[in-house]
Amino acid sequence: MSPRPPRSGPRPAACRRCSGREGRGSRPRSRAPRPLRPSRSGQEYPPIKGRETIATALLGSLGHLDTTHSLSNPRVSLDGDTAHLEGIMACQHLPREDHSRHVLMTNRYDVDLARQGEVWVIRHVTVDNAWTKGDPTVLSGI
Repeated sequence: MSPRPPRSGPRPAACRRCSGREGRGSRPRSRAPRPLRPSRSGQEYPPIKGRETIATALLGSLGHLDTTHSLSNPRVSLDGDTAHLEGIMACQHLPREDHSRHVLMTNRYDVDLARQGEVWVIRHVTVDNAWTKGDPTVLSGI
């Protein structure tokens, strides 16, 4: 059995951010803009900048959804106290009150991180949508 992966590092930081665990019960660690490029579903999302704005926007707009996010093909490059992560994120969003509706997405994540003490924090993340399937109105209000 291999040892459990560390909870601190570039990949866990990206996973916390995408799962929403970063903002539940604590302040989010990301301070960076979060540009979302136009989705193939036709929805456009403006860049979100600032720690509090990111937390408010994401927790407020996604709070009514049950979601899953799975990171695959992570590629991490380290340079001292900075890191860069690229990966593919498979996302599933379902309204909590109506699981008959859903939207599935695959996005490419491009993430810059910096070490702050024992913790890696996200400085900048760009999300490029590769494809979307299902009911994109599930994401209305984001």
